[in-house]
Amino acid sequence: MDGVSALGLRGPEKAVGGRSGREIYTSRPDGNDETTNQVGNDGTTYQSGNNETTDQSGNNETTDQGGNDKLADQGGNDETTNQLGDYETTNQVGNDGTTNQSGNNETTDQGGSDELADQGGNNETTDQGGSDELADQGGNNETTDQGGSDELADQGGNNETTDQGGNDEKTNQGGKEEPAGQGGSDETTNQVGDYETTNQGVKDEATVQGGNGDFNYLDQPVGFFF
Repeated sequence: MDGVSALGLRGPEKAVGGRSGREIYTSRPDGNDETTNQVGNDGTTYQSGNNETTDQSGNNETTDQGGNDKLADQGGNDETTNQLGDYETTNQVGNDGTTNQSGNNETTDQGGSDELADQGGNNETTDQGGSDELADQGGNNETTDQGGSDELADQGGNNETTDQGGNDEKTNQGGKEEPAGQGGSDETTNQVGDYETTNQGVKDEATVQGGNGDFNYLDQPVGFFF
């Protein structure tokens, strides 16, 4: 007779690890205010419910894939990554991480430290890999960074910045009054819009595709030989 039967309690016939006794579960697939730790320490996970947070890999990170004024949110408003429900947290692999794929006021982090990510929406931030980076692939007043340190990047919208690779750079591929830089240091570039500056590969230059200290003209080698 196992320990559970001895106590007159119903439970699993055999506990995990071959030990007999009553199992205590802190993870529930459905409901609210539930916690679970799949892989890591001090992590809470919720697959469906409210007031849950999760972190897949990293520390103190947030991300948002779609919405407005959200941190780590794939669908909804004012959310920080929520899979199913509102105010939920979960931690799959890491410490002090929160994530939500669908909901409100939820956060999530897929990999990195102190990073914010948002793939679509307004006033959102996201970071797919790196440290202290912000990234946003679509929306307004958003920042994104796909790889690097202390960089901002935005691939579509207005008043947005983006950086695909480098340090302290800003880039914007479409919009107005936006700075953008595809590669280099302390550079700004914008391929489409008004009142914008572009620098594809130089330092401290504005609206110049090749050269130094030039403005609003193409600095390219041109030769005339007669």
